[in-house]
Amino acid sequence: MFYKIDYKGKYFTIQDHVFDGEDHLVDDIVIGEITKEECLESDFVKLHKEICKHYGIPPYIGDDKELKRVYD
Repeated sequence: MFYKIDYKGKYFTIQDHVFDGEDHLVDDIVIGEITKEECLESDFVKLHKEICKHYGIPPYIGDDKELKRVYD
């Protein structure tokens, strides 16, 4: 399971884990969860990458090699 994290109120990024203020400059705001299978659905990938590019935010932050490959 991965987390949908609000990214500065613009949209969301997908992350492996949630950071709190001690690990990060600000606390992450979790707006939902998403499975790896959902993250890899071709229609979702295309739309998510387009929206993230529009807002200038990263589509994925984490260590999963397959998601890094798909979203880089």
